[in-house]
Amino acid sequence: MTGFLQCLKEFETFAQGVDRQNDDRGGTGQHGSSSNYFKLPYQIDGDKIDGRKIGFPFSRYERWTAALKIMLVDLKSCLAWVANQS
Repeated sequence: MTGFLQCLKEFETFAQGVDRQNDDRGGTGQHGSSSNYFKLPYQIDGDKIDGRKIGFPFSRYERWTAALKIMLVDLKSCLAWVANQS
């Protein structure tokens, strides 16, 4: 699961690079500033997403389930970004 989170973080970096390239080329003009580049709704830091560990715990299923739910929200944001690319 930690490796999958790393892949999501790498996708965020890739999408931000594409947004920058589009702005540099005078793209669609939807971004305007660096604050409008693609950003995942929840921050990923190593094996944590929004401060919750993604590793499977043996005693705290609620926290693990919450971390997975947050990861799905990030995935949905990635899907929306890809769908909006022309």
